Amino acid sequence: IRGDVEFYEQWAIEVESTVGGFFAGDHSSYSWDIKAQFTWRPTEHIGAFVGYRQLAFHLEDGDSPGKFEWDGALAGLFFGAQIRF
Repeated sequence: IRGDVEFYEQWAIEVESTVGGFFAGDHSSYSWDIKAQFTWRPTEHIGAFVGYRQLAFHLEDGDSPGKFEWDGALAGLFFGAQIRF
C-alpha cells in the first residue's frame, strides 16, 4: 500500500507499507515494513527526501527440540535523492 500527498507546492509526504511471508510445512517467515518520508521536488524530475523506516520480521524453522525461532526489527532514518524520468 502506498500513498502520497503534496501539501505545499514542491513538498510532499509519502507513506508506504508492505507485508509478505512464506510458509512451507515447519518453515515459515514473514515481515512487515512501514516507511514515511518528506520529499522536496524543486523541479518535476529532481527531488530530495528524508524519512523513517521500521521493518519487523519473524523466522521459524523445525519442530521441538531442534526448533529455531527469531523475532527481530530494524528501524532508522534515511535520506537520499530522486531522479524521475
